[in-house]
Amino acid sequence: MSNKKSNKVDEYKSAIMKIKNYGMMITGFFIFGFDTDGPDIFEKTNDFVMNSKIDLPVPQILTPFPGTKLFENLNKQGRILVY
Repeated sequence: MSNKKSNKVDEYKSAIMKIKNYGMMITGFFIFGFDTDGPDIFEKTNDFVMNSKIDLPVPQILTPFPGTKLFENLNKQGRILVY
């Protein structure tokens, strides 16, 4: 979980449509690799991209950078393989 307070998932589709109605393109950045991601995450993401008509989807891998809480948590769990 990224703990972003500004992301309101239930408002994404309407916000995307509003922006597209002004003639602007939408780039969607999607992070994969959260513990909560199941095997169906790629299909779910693809469905969202297609249904919301995102123009440029950008997939990214969850990266625990040193100095972040994510890194600290994964390191404590022994899940950081290279430091």
